[in-house]
Amino acid sequence: MSIIRVIHKRPTFDAEIIEVEDSLEAFRALLDGGYLEAVRLSSEVVLYCDEDGIANDLPPNCIFNGTMILGPLIITPIRDGRDIGFVDRRHAEDVCRQLNGGPT
Repeated sequence: MSIIRVIHKRPTFDAEIIEVEDSLEAFRALLDGGYLEAVRLSSEVVLYCDEDGIANDLPPNCIFNGTMILGPLIITPIRDGRDIGFVDRRHAEDVCRQLNGGPT
């Protein structure tokens, strides 16, 4: 498996850029073992969160497009339906700043 750069954000913590194995198991571990739900933020970016966040009473994390995301999340660019990770670190830093409430 390849290693990709993603954004990981846990409730009450700032978003951070991490490198992780591009595998279902690694992504599930970042979501504390939850089932992945893919939320397309654009044609090039996807957010993964725990599909059972409400049922598992996970804490609030942040709001995207008016929807509260519960529990940990992962954000990664995609191409041809595959996670590709952030190639440009500055782009990832900009997304982290937005998630953390700072200027873009």
